Amino acid sequence: MKEAREGKITLHGVDEGLFSTLLDFTYCGRYILTEENLFEIWAVADMLQIRVLISQCKSMWKKLCDNKLSTENAVYYLSKVRAVGKEPKQQVLDFICDRFLSMNININGTLEENEIQFLVNNNKLRISSEDQVIGSLLSWAEKISESNSFEPHKEETESGGENQIDSVSDNNQSITQHLANLLDRTRYLLISENCLHGTLAPHPLVKKQPECEAMVKKIVWYQSQAHLHQSWCPPAAVQREHSDMTNVLVLCKVDEQCRLAVLNLAEMKWKHVNLPNSYGCRVLCCDSRIYALRDMHTISLYLPPLREWRDANLDWEERFVRIVGKMIYLCKFENQNDRLVVTQVSNFSMLHHTSNQSTYSTSNITDSRLKGMTIKEVTSVGNTLLVFFGRGDLDSYSIVCFDKDRMWINVLSNQLASKSQFVTFAHDNEVFVLQENGCLWRIRQSSTRLDQITLTHELVLWDEETSLLGAALYNDQLLVVGEFSDQTGGFEILDRSLDGIFKSVRKVKVSQKLDNRCPRTSLAVLPKFMLC
Repeated sequence: MKEAREGKITLHGVDEGLFSTLLDFTYCGRYILTEENLFEIWAVADMLQIRVLISQCKSMWKKLCDNKLSTENAVYYLSKVRAVGKEPKQQVLDFICDRFLSMNININGTLEENEIQFLVNNNKLRISSEDQVIGSLLSWAEKISESNSFEPHKEETESGGENQIDSVSDNNQSITQHLANLLDRTRYLLISENCLHGTLAPHPLVKKQPECEAMVKKIVWYQSQAHLHQSWCPPAAVQREHSDMTNVLVLCKVDEQCRLAVLNLAEMKWKHVNLPNSYGCRVLCCDSRIYALRDMHTISLYLPPLREWRDANLDWEERFVRIVGKMIYLCKFENQNDRLVVTQVSNFSMLHHTSNQSTYSTSNITDSRLKGMTIKEVTSVGNTLLVFFGRGDLDSYSIVCFDKDRMWINVLSNQLASKSQFVTFAHDNEVFVLQENGCLWRIRQSSTRLDQITLTHELVLWDEETSLLGAALYNDQLLVVGEFSDQTGGFEILDRSLDGIFKSVRKVKVSQKLDNRCPRTSLAVLPKFMLC
């Protein structure tokens, strides 16, 4: 090599005095570390792989962390440890994350984008509300935008000035693109409407960039789709540990002892939570509230401030209840008249007050193709209800699509080709049907024609018949809850994926405390007070 031939090695970026100090350590054994030169010595020792010196640097850094790292100097130390490896930097970021609220720190130009991304992504970020994260991100974008602003000098040539202005414009565009990516990592469900519509949406940096405006629309849309929170949880909707909410849980039913069986996804363990009243019921979660449906004649809403349940009577006997948007729909099918009855309960907000009456709006659908059918399941795609029907002499299911607002009904021509039992789960503007034989189907609504709904077969997740209780999308995994005979432990991860939907399948064996009568599971965000 060139260095061997010339007998000379050039070290770039190493100060002459600093290297002389390193020589004193290497050949004379002198202790050379001080708080002032620690990080410079550490960076060079790491580059030259002087392991004894690296060990001494780590030891001094540990003492600094234990005795001197504080909310006042954490950002300063972060700037120093960037050049000495991932572990020290991670320690400072964890420190900032845990004390973010008490530090009253604004995310500004002193933090690099990957560091901001770590903080925004972190479930342990200690904040008073998600609005604080939004404010910090906007502050960071403003600071960076100001530092990139440029006003050409008069003596510059016209072309040179234009080129520099174009460069500044490109920088500002890059900032807003990064801002859109960071917004995508916030917790959608925890952003208040005041912050979303009063601070974020009208902000100049958001309005000038289509990516940011599209991100705001995505957040607004997701907040309005309460039914999606039942079976789909994208990463950005996972709750922070220090918020008033907890992580997403898979729900089963409330048993006779008034216990809610839940699967804690952080620990992958089943547990029972006692509810504050004696309801043997099924559970719905809508808009971060908990509804209990008991005896099929009463729906109850739990009110946290009063720590009590508020009841409303239902003139209803069927079990098929579905949340679409923020409305609750009840569906039943009268076999004698081949009539599907869909009732919209539109005044559940009255449960917050003293009245126990709700407003109903009922639609009747009669179709000869439904003769002799039995209703099996109800779900939704977009604002369209999907009602699944079965018949004893047919080895398939029929799907009725119904949109009450547009008074549109259709029976899909391409039906599920197997009579194997199934569960459903939502994702964005589509819904998936998973059968107990492992077949996975996708039902999609056209973005241009709302009355155009298609059903396609996607893949086979397993090739044996099993007993399913439910399925839900959590981050990049499809959680499938059931009574799997091929499992020895509590869960098994299958190497199955569907682009843009999930990367693997986690089969979760149902708790031994749950019996076969447990209804289909659903995904919902539970407030912490329910888990005490």
